[in-house]
Amino acid sequence: MNLTYNPILGRTEVARRWFRSASPSPELGTAHVLIRTAAEPIVVWHGHPGPVERLGEHRRYVIDVANHRLSFTVRAASAEAVFPFAVRVDLACRVLNPLTIARDNVQDMTAALLPSLSREIRDTAARFAVLRPTDAARAIEMRLSSAHPSPDVELGGYSVTVEPVNTQGVVEAKQELGVQELRRKEMRDVSHGSPEEQIAQLLATNNGDVREVLEYLSSERNTEAEIKLKALQIAMGGNLEDMDVAEVHRTAFGNLFGGKHTGFDGKRESMRERVERRTKAAIESRPVVSEAAEPASNDKPAGALPDNAPADKAPADKAPSAANGSSGAEPSGDA
Repeated sequence: MNLTYNPILGRTEVARRWFRSASPSPELGTAHVLIRTAAEPIVVWHGHPGPVERLGEHRRYVIDVANHRLSFTVRAASAEAVFPFAVRVDLACRVLNPLTIARDNVQDMTAALLPSLSREIRDTAARFAVLRPTDAARAIEMRLSSAHPSPDVELGGYSVTVEPVNTQGVVEAKQELGVQELRRKEMRDVSHGSPEEQIAQLLATNNGDVREVLEYLSSERNTEAEIKLKALQIAMGGNLEDMDVAEVHRTAFGNLFGGKHTGFDGKRESMRERVERRTKAAIESRPVVSEAAEPASNDKPAGALPDNAPADKAPADKAPSAANGSSGAEPSGDA
């Protein structure tokens, strides 16, 4: 609701007359404006005597020149045009030039000032987002206070209030986003901290209840153990050479359990040792046959000649046989 006043307190048509003495002075806080047809208007202030010369027919205005409070509300678009501001302005007003008021017949001071003030308000409000009403109000107040003064009225004592219109949902959403951003900012330091700091944060948010902390630690250990076991199974599986399997084992133990695992004896095998070990294993895996082994089947009698021996030679351990085939007996006496 606007607060205004009518600066013209009275208007009187005065016939031609001759003033033998000065006319009565205006009351406190008022001024008289005498508008003549064929002469310049006359302004009579409180405490000053009126004209004493002969005056023709004229019109006399009684103008209120005291201080008054004005207030009005205007709609002004924000930086987001679909979300306007409701801007309420309270100010003090005092007439400086009663002649302008009388000549323009101003009967509503707020309505007379509203066009120029609204232009300043809208130009300023358009620079601010809908969720920055406080900043917009401060800027509007500074803009109005520093505006070029008018020679007809004195304005001052501005008080500006800015409220978003029909933006309750937007305000709530922005507020929620702001709260989430604050939480993320606080949690960012915790997430980058040590496990002890994270546990301390968990205790702080649960009023010192350690049950959730214990569950968290147990879950972390179980998850880590499962990951290590699965990775170890993958590392130990597959059709790899023995030297490759050993290398995979060493790498897996080093990556999963930390430290430098170079084998069970702490010594890493060189390339030459690997080649020698693989070559030795290949040789030892072949079957070995003895050169002095006898044939599996031998049907020849003892003392027989080898297959490649000459036929005319007899064994050394045999006596030569008689020509007639006897075994060396004496010849008979009949011979």
